[in-house]
Amino acid sequence: MKNKVEIPEEYNDKIYKEGFNPIPPFLVKGYLSIILPLTDFFRSLNINPNALTTLGTIFTIVGAIFFALSYLRLGGIFIVLGAVCDTMDGKIARDSDKKSNFGAFYDSVMDRYSEIIMFFGIAVHFVRHDSYWTSVAIFAALGGSVMVSYVRARAEGLGFECTVGMMQRPERIAYISVGAIIGELPLIKELFLMLAIWVIAILSNFTAIQRIIYVYQSAKERAKNETAKVGK
Repeated sequence: MKNKVEIPEEYNDKIYKEGFNPIPPFLVKGYLSIILPLTDFFRSLNINPNALTTLGTIFTIVGAIFFALSYLRLGGIFIVLGAVCDTMDGKIARDSDKKSNFGAFYDSVMDRYSEIIMFFGIAVHFVRHDSYWTSVAIFAALGGSVMVSYVRARAEGLGFECTVGMMQRPERIAYISVGAIIGELPLIKELFLMLAIWVIAILSNFTAIQRIIYVYQSAKERAKNETAKVGK
């Protein structure tokens, strides 16, 4: 009988989100139960986390090329492989005492490049097929995705923790990869991928707005507390 994989508490905020969960918790748990033992294996090989970050970016570039060539299923598979590397690199860095400021910076930058490249590949596919409105949605999805990350980075630079919002990077990658893999099934074709793009276009921008409001409220509360301290 196989031993059940214990999911560390550090992943609770990824599994259980406040309000609406874009990905059902049981699916997130299933994914982690597969990835965590794989992460332990790679850590035992003493692999540099930055190498995994680079490998994940390469997988994403390959996936984007397949998207551009209209091989949607292959593109989706390589996006999943890139996401697996992205899940493992941070945990390996933490568990093997290889965390570094540059590693965190490099991972964040490669995440942004990977997402831009992925959406570019998808856009090429839909432009080639004269799907005007879907191409517009891709632009909106990319803009929202970049703003979600930028708002968090800017907020954290000012000393605010900003992880609120439903459509974060793992959810965006999951929606695109599943939509692409399903997208070559008979009858369904591109419908699920198009639906995923529109959902991301709407919810990623909504998430960015959520974070702006959250930072505004946090800044207001901080100013109030500072004023109260000065008045004492």
